[in-house]
Amino acid sequence: MNKTKYNIAVLSGDGIGPEVVTEALKVLRTISELYPTLQFDFVEKRCGAQCFLDTGTELPEETLQACRTSDAILFGSAGLPWVRNPDGTEIAPQLRLRTELDLYAGVRPIKLYPGVNSTLAGNPPIDYVILRENTEGLYASRGGGIKVHDQVAVDSMIITRHGTERIVKWAFELARKRGGKKKVTCVDKANVVKSLAFWRRCFDDVASKYPDVEKDYVYIDAMSFMQVARPLQFDVVVTENMFGDIISDLGAGTVGGMGIPPSGDIGDQYGLFQPIHGTAPDIAGKGIANPAGQILSAAMMLDWIADKYNDKIAATAAELIEKATVAALQNSDYKTSDLGGKAKTTDFGDGVIKEIRKMFSLTVAATQTVKSSDKKKLRGVTVGAGFFSDIQMTDWKRIDGVEITAVCDIDVGKLKLFAEKFKIPNTYTDIKEMLEKEKPDFVDIVTRPNTHLDITKQAVQLGVKAILCQKPMAETPEEALDMVNICKEKQVRLMINENFRWRKWFREIKHLISQNIIGEPFYAYFCIRRGDGRGSSPYPNQPYFKDMKKYLLFEAVVHYVDVSRFLFGEIATIYSAHKKINKIIQGEDLTIVNMSMKSGVNVLIDANRYSEPLKSVGKPKAFGTLKLEGTLGQIELEIDGTIRITYHGGKSYVHSYYIPENVTYPGDSTYETQKHFVECLINNSQFETEGENYLNTFYAVFAGYQAADKGCAIDPRAISNSLK
Repeated sequence: MNKTKYNIAVLSGDGIGPEVVTEALKVLRTISELYPTLQFDFVEKRCGAQCFLDTGTELPEETLQACRTSDAILFGSAGLPWVRNPDGTEIAPQLRLRTELDLYAGVRPIKLYPGVNSTLAGNPPIDYVILRENTEGLYASRGGGIKVHDQVAVDSMIITRHGTERIVKWAFELARKRGGKKKVTCVDKANVVKSLAFWRRCFDDVASKYPDVEKDYVYIDAMSFMQVARPLQFDVVVTENMFGDIISDLGAGTVGGMGIPPSGDIGDQYGLFQPIHGTAPDIAGKGIANPAGQILSAAMMLDWIADKYNDKIAATAAELIEKATVAALQNSDYKTSDLGGKAKTTDFGDGVIKEIRKMFSLTVAATQTVKSSDKKKLRGVTVGAGFFSDIQMTDWKRIDGVEITAVCDIDVGKLKLFAEKFKIPNTYTDIKEMLEKEKPDFVDIVTRPNTHLDITKQAVQLGVKAILCQKPMAETPEEALDMVNICKEKQVRLMINENFRWRKWFREIKHLISQNIIGEPFYAYFCIRRGDGRGSSPYPNQPYFKDMKKYLLFEAVVHYVDVSRFLFGEIATIYSAHKKINKIIQGEDLTIVNMSMKSGVNVLIDANRYSEPLKSVGKPKAFGTLKLEGTLGQIELEIDGTIRITYHGGKSYVHSYYIPENVTYPGDSTYETQKHFVECLINNSQFETEGENYLNTFYAVFAGYQAADKGCAIDPRAISNSLK
């Protein structure tokens, strides 16, 4: 069922709750302004300690009823240390709501966002989810228990098969959805407590139905160590109620503090979303509370709404809020005191809204030109008439809805031949003149990297709204960052033409990984041999390669760095070693790259362009081979594009998939890349290799060179951090 207006029960609570909820509501109202089909009716109700003092109840019936009739609940924080029940426990209406609405799944993401410093050395890329059973366990004794003559008190831990199995099933389904490690860790004390030994048996019963997801066990005492010493080993953690309460706070301490992580208390019908922090009465009213967790909880709420009501706009809005919050966390002007800044609560909220508007305008306003009804085709111009321009122009001719109206190059002879070959009506030797006269929808930059920044500046200044830029992205990290910032400032869409990830075999391998064909990948080995770098005239198609001071990693192996990101996610560290074999070239022609991916995969790239090309039975199509090892078997990509799957124990077969023949470039990757660029412009969708995202690949390359100089692995973030 799809809706356009959602009833949101808003329970601000006590302490800093009303302050941070105010900022989340500001963000949600901004979202409604930007997305007319995503509207909210906020129903604000009382609950908590002050409500208890005023009315005698922590959760009035009208508040509970508002929650029952809502589409979702946005909760702040509730309770004050000095306001307690007769039995000495604190006021906590959220606990009653979990029982009343059967919100059995406490979903608590533990993620270190960019711009936030971990308390752990090296800012490890922490990213896992704690699933807390919310309705049973030791907390089920709340309001009950036994106290005898003020000498003995007893609370009971309640574990049922029904309650345990449904939360464990949720955990395994979440691990599948997240991809990545596909691992569920059971945290208990089954070696001591009988009820938790039963919990583990229930866990194993459910786990047996998910053979594709790895299971793991950690005792609760060991977990407090592992979260600090080895947090990267976790994917989804499932545990009993009280244990989940404790370890989620510990996890928050490793990712920037209690002010950042969001959470959701979710059942089969209802969802309640709140930050994991408490009411913080010591800072209440001072306007310095960090609202990031509350705002991210609002994003989490929209993501849940998107799933429940099949609302794609809600999903888009959730992603936008998260990205904007991350951007605000990276801006020192918006950081609150807990993050080392001086900003007020309202400053952070305003910063998120500013980032939302900026990001929204980049994805919508930037495409208004190309979607104009008076244009039947996108009009593009090309800068460069060299070897690779020839390849790309061949594929532009294959794409419907695109017309290349002009080409620019300083070599007049080459320019003339190029225009004649492809029947391009207009030629120029001056970029500014071409842009002023042609007024194109997009510019295709196919020149050497030291020209990219200048061409981008000219295109942006003259009103071009989209740029496709050949890799390498720029000459230096500073220039690449300038390109991104210039385009962002003027709302110009920038995509880097990184085509290898679009090769049919890599798209197919990505699909096989997602289908868990070989289990969890843990090692990938690329071997690249071209054989075109020998003698006095190496690289005949692109002879300027021999004059590049940084060559093989910068110009060629960068493709496989990006493919690794495409297949396995972001890079944690990179190390490389280089050698020059052909003495007449300036840079390296042999490189070994070792990358540790945040997903746990280790990647080795072994490349040189001096040795003989790799042999194949069929016609060579790929420039190299890949061997990918997983927990169930391995995938091998052969030089002719064949994909072979071998399972542990010996079973092996050739995987059948479509490989196009007689294409312009191997794997038809230039065509697929350019088609993707056009489709994203027309449909207002995200580029896979959008400029800002591609900085991660570009920085990794320079981190590789830095690692070779220092003799140790480097986190690519060291490059980006050096530019701040």
